[in-house]
Amino acid sequence: MIDAKKFSEEINVLKNKFSKTEDKNIIESVLTDIHTAIKEKSYNKMQAAEMADKALYMLFENLYNSEPILPISFLDTEIGKAIMLCKYKVPRVYTVKEVAGLLGCTVQQIYIDKHKLIEPIQEDLNLFYEDEVAKYLQKKKVPVENMYK
Repeated sequence: MIDAKKFSEEINVLKNKFSKTEDKNIIESVLTDIHTAIKEKSYNKMQAAEMADKALYMLFENLYNSEPILPISFLDTEIGKAIMLCKYKVPRVYTVKEVAGLLGCTVQQIYIDKHKLIEPIQEDLNLFYEDEVAKYLQKKKVPVENMYK
């Protein structure tokens, strides 16, 4: 699940990147609502998607395109994991980096194998559902228990 201490630390770091106090308060409020909703499982799919989208647009506003552009490294943060959990409402979403860590190999090796053994949430999105990662680990003969350490 989401590490509450790391999550709070990441919120404090993010708040400092905003110049206006109002924006700092809004992003803190949105991210806190996301964390609370996940912890208490008190959200429906529509609310979750709206909260996640609001956070993503605030964090990664893009002047040239209507959609935010996310750096892949963001998905390895507790805030990134929480937002993806809220957006896709699944128990756990794994990044390519996390799958590589479970297998003890490089990210490049995962990309080579990706289309053969593991199905991403969306073709152009390098996020994977927990059950897909478990199947992938079984095919690679890696104990699934490694996922929960």
